[in-house]
Amino acid sequence: HLFSAISHSRTVSKTILLGTKPSAFKYKDLKCLIQEFVKFGLHKEFKFIIMWPVTQWRKRVLLELYFLYLHKIKKITLDVSILTSLSPLAYNAVVSSCSHLLLQSRGGGGAARLFLKLGLGKVCSVRGGHNGRFFKEGQSIELLEYSTFRELAENLKRDVDIPNNALKI
Repeated sequence: HLFSAISHSRTVSKTILLGTKPSAFKYKDLKCLIQEFVKFGLHKEFKFIIMWPVTQWRKRVLLELYFLYLHKIKKITLDVSILTSLSPLAYNAVVSSCSHLLLQSRGGGGAARLFLKLGLGKVCSVRGGHNGRFFKEGQSIELLEYSTFRELAENLKRDVDIPNNALKI
């Protein structure tokens, strides 16, 4: 399979897709999530991709101002890409370039399924959420589950058997 060959031969960059669709996380949640990643020093080794709806430009400006504050005042540099609308091909390219996929509590299952099937990386899900139950209980997939963003940041580097997950899909 072409996709299998590509996924096994690529060099994995540490990139986290924060949600699989625009509006996956609210501004406040993204800010808290980034704060926890910074506390644990994950911003030094991970890139972040955020899907953002075109219509919520005011909150995007707030998010950009927060990143500017971190950079100029706190002297913390983040590698963040904020994406709006994408074609299906571009979306799949973005998903396949990531090492971690952070699912919102509901939705994004199709992207996560493809991500897992191709053995591209780790899937993170809210403990007890719809996605977590579907993949963990329904398909015996090993996930990085979390109840708080702090717990997610603490466990982000935990080992997951990615090839075994791919075989189960």
